[in-house]
Amino acid sequence: MLDAFLEAPEIIIGLLSITLVCAIIWVLLIRFFSKPVVIVTKVVKVAILTAMGVQQEFTRGVILFIGGVVGVVAYDYWARKQILFAADMMKYSTIAIKANPSILMGSLC
Repeated sequence: MLDAFLEAPEIIIGLLSITLVCAIIWVLLIRFFSKPVVIVTKVVKVAILTAMGVQQEFTRGVILFIGGVVGVVAYDYWARKQILFAADMMKYSTIAIKANPSILMGSLC
């Protein structure tokens, strides 16, 4: 596989470009939609666990995943104020990065 990278270095450049674009889009989403992003992330986590539980062939697996879903939902409900506070902190951190871009460059180096 590494020989392919030597013969076609554009693969590495393409992958790095995709990663950079995804990172920038993620920061912009957090900057403008921090609370919806956090809520959607929590909902997707529950949906994935539910789907994995439904696809299990063994009853123990179904019980384990459904128990995980119940646990995640209960924890999210219990910690909802802290979760929304974390969303606000993510929003403010993106504002700080915009105000001081050297933070971003320093973290990249």
